[in-house]
Amino acid sequence: MGGVIIRVYSPFEIAYCKKRVFPTMHYAARFAAKESFLKAGGIGLWMGIRLKDIEALNNREGRPEIKLHAKAKESLDDNGISAVHLSLSHTATLSVAMVILEQ
Repeated sequence: MGGVIIRVYSPFEIAYCKKRVFPTMHYAARFAAKESFLKAGGIGLWMGIRLKDIEALNNREGRPEIKLHAKAKESLDDNGISAVHLSLSHTATLSVAMVILEQ
């Protein structure tokens, strides 16, 4: 499982999730955020975007945010996206994410 985690999540996401009592639900919410970003943008992994380049992080106030790198960031610039909004929620058995892209 460790190999999968380092291919999908950034070091910051891994550190955040490992600090939690139930890290699995936090990993799942972040995976949902990555998938939601791709779907909101109408883009896919076959376009050269790596899941690791889509980070779901919390800002200083604890609000979830998306930080993009490499081709994931280029996709925003190419499509004139000016803002990315993220909502995460999870329970012991479910994790969901919603991404809204703003032009």
